[in-house]
Amino acid sequence: MLIWNLGLFSPIRYSIEKFNNSLSGAVGKRVSDISQDWEIIGSLGEISQENKELEEQVGQLRQQLIDIEEAARENRDLRSQLDVQAKTSWQLQSANLVSGSATNLRKTLTIDIGSSQGIVKGMAVVYRSSLIGLVEEVGQTSAQVVLLTDPAFRLAGLTQDSREIGLLQGQPGQGVQLRQLALDGEVKAGERVITRGNQLVPKGINVGTINSVIDDDGGLFQSALLDLDFDVTNLETVFVITGQ
Repeated sequence: MLIWNLGLFSPIRYSIEKFNNSLSGAVGKRVSDISQDWEIIGSLGEISQENKELEEQVGQLRQQLIDIEEAARENRDLRSQLDVQAKTSWQLQSANLVSGSATNLRKTLTIDIGSSQGIVKGMAVVYRSSLIGLVEEVGQTSAQVVLLTDPAFRLAGLTQDSREIGLLQGQPGQGVQLRQLALDGEVKAGERVITRGNQLVPKGINVGTINSVIDDDGGLFQSALLDLDFDVTNLETVFVITGQ
């Protein structure tokens, strides 16, 4: 010990101390690096959690935007209902479309109101004051509507200018025709067609305009092919006329 302190082994002592200091420094640096690595890992975990929270917020905001757009669409439909009610004496019941069928044989849709809401067979179904079909079958909370373009559709129609009466009928692949018009009637293209009216269907509901006129039933009558004002297969909300 005395020899060590006297400095006889100072070079060796210096080397050992230098080695110890270097080793201590290296270990300390490694510990520091490991600590930093754990901090980075912890930060990555926090970032991942933040990303998940941001994704959830984006999803919620996206859904809110969808809800707002749907509410705006419903408000537009309801405003159109109020406009119709203000201009007519019709009593209207709004309905949402549940499903639809568009085959070569049938063109119908199902709405989410039925007998519980006062719906009965034969009532007119309209969209923006234009006829789209008639209630064909009624359940307690739903009803089936036969569209104008369905071959089974039948309703008396009236030409607005020439006042000719005919039978509105869906035609496979040809839309809607006003059939059994008098041969000597002055029906012309561009003329508007409305409903003639009955106990359940008000008179004067818009149907469409005449596109062309042809001879029908072996030349005994005329028929008018109609253009509708909208595509009846792209609707979401409609209105049933429950009273006149």
